[in-house]
Amino acid sequence: MHKIIGSFLSKFSEENGFESEEESTQFEYFVNYIVAYDKYPREFDVREITSDDVDGGIDGIIFLADDELASTLEEVKSIFSRPKKNIPVEIIFIQAKSSESYDRGEILKFADGVEDFVSTRCLLPQGAFLQSCKSIYDYIIENASKVKNGRPNCKLYYACTSSNSIAPEIEATRISAETKVQQTGFVRSTEFKYLGLSELTDLWNKTVNTTIATLEVDQFVPFPSMKGIAEAYIATVSAKEFIQKLLLNEEGKLRTNIFEENVRFYLGEDNPVNKKIKATLEDSEQADKFAIFNNGITIISPDVKVQNKRISMENYQIVNGCQTSNVLFECRNANIEKSYVTIKIIEVTDVDVVSDIVSATNSQSEVDNNQFLAFNPFVRRLEKYFVAMKPFSSKVQELYFERRFDQYRNTDIPKKRVFSILETGRALGALFLGKPDLASRYPNKFISEMKKELFDEKNDEEAFYVAALVDYCLRPYYQKGKPLNNYAKYKWHVITIFGYLCCQQEPPKILQKKKVSAYCSKIINICKQETIIQSVVNKIPSILNEIGLKENRDEVRSATYAKEVLKYCHNKLILVPNQN
Repeated sequence: MHKIIGSFLSKFSEENGFESEEESTQFEYFVNYIVAYDKYPREFDVREITSDDVDGGIDGIIFLADDELASTLEEVKSIFSRPKKNIPVEIIFIQAKSSESYDRGEILKFADGVEDFVSTRCLLPQGAFLQSCKSIYDYIIENASKVKNGRPNCKLYYACTSSNSIAPEIEATRISAETKVQQTGFVRSTEFKYLGLSELTDLWNKTVNTTIATLEVDQFVPFPSMKGIAEAYIATVSAKEFIQKLLLNEEGKLRTNIFEENVRFYLGEDNPVNKKIKATLEDSEQADKFAIFNNGITIISPDVKVQNKRISMENYQIVNGCQTSNVLFECRNANIEKSYVTIKIIEVTDVDVVSDIVSATNSQSEVDNNQFLAFNPFVRRLEKYFVAMKPFSSKVQELYFERRFDQYRNTDIPKKRVFSILETGRALGALFLGKPDLASRYPNKFISEMKKELFDEKNDEEAFYVAALVDYCLRPYYQKGKPLNNYAKYKWHVITIFGYLCCQQEPPKILQKKKVSAYCSKIINICKQETIIQSVVNKIPSILNEIGLKENRDEVRSATYAKEVLKYCHNKLILVPNQN
């Protein structure tokens, strides 16, 4: 492996808790993560897009539907249930080899695996990961009428750490593989790309570097001084300037990460409001009035700099104006030279002020309250509770609750210690609420369905901290040579079983202090002692084997299997005398 990539890999593995994995596995996680992050710079678990079997030379598969990463069939079904006719779908296949040279044999094996996957014959053997991905792919093909242009786009990435130029036979192999996949007829377009030292370095840098944009504005006016806001401006900028400088990345594609703080996704070009926005831009008689007709766009940034008529923003977010921005992007090649956009640019670092701005600017039309979770009073309390726990926990148990995505970016806090709303909610659902299946197969649905139970202001924050603590303490045991190494797909069921083994009683379903305090105390005491954790974990594989292992991930995620696990725990683990 090239030393430069080796240094990136070491940092990535340390931050994410993959230190004990074999180098080849670490590299697969690394490549899958930086490729997925480039397309979807938001929260996701790289293990859910990485193969844990020998799967025909395919080390990772990424499904992007409507610009969202979907790793389960339920997630894809939910996206396809949206009122949109043309949902863009892209499927990315990855093979990652840490060697410093391109291996033609491995490339051919990879290409054959992809061709077999996207065709109808499927002659090559498929492990649990490929079977699960195949169910997602089959659903997409069966619902091709809702896919933009009728078929998904396909990309193949072969990664190694070579710094050499591509030899003619390697390039010919790439072209041949691209043609074979395209000729299956199931994909609209196929692109096969090699990722060498330079490409991997660029992708890694995108995960750690900040986003900066500088706009040339026509006019701007500062707002008066306001408490909690460093500075704020209202400006007019040409539509072309706004698109090119702020919306597009280096590859000319839309920066989807700048909408992370926006509370609603793009509703599509068929949405009535978006049709009107597009019609105005394309109407030569109306285009110059666009800034008057449109409500404008609100942007927040922790660092705004103004020089003459140039305004620079770092790590900016469009918190209101997602629909307008997306339509402008769709119209980027149209004749919109006469069109201008009104923008508000606000420099703010206080997360509570950010919350107020997002809530206020999105209160004029109906928005699903589930999208305001980061601003929920109880969720804010959770953030403060995790911070307050630091003096009472050892360094080993020091955890951070991230209520806003990338909240701890550019800090020295390892990512493996940071727990998001979704991740914490999933762990709590598995530990306390008997929902390992829902936590596994569709986390967003779990949060939506259990929102009232989860974020009731009467709930005790300790339950959430303990759920995150259990998840954190169990992670090392999934690594090579550890008891749970072959049970990663049972992660949420493992958390359920761990709770029963620790407490030997039904977990409290009501999350208020009187109900959960004793249960939490038992688990915390066990998590403080590595030898006791080890003795508990050692029992879990035999329990899963006794319950019965499943061949594919979809069966593991089913409600039926969750009932089997809960039934076993209730009948076998509650009254067993404590062996610890």
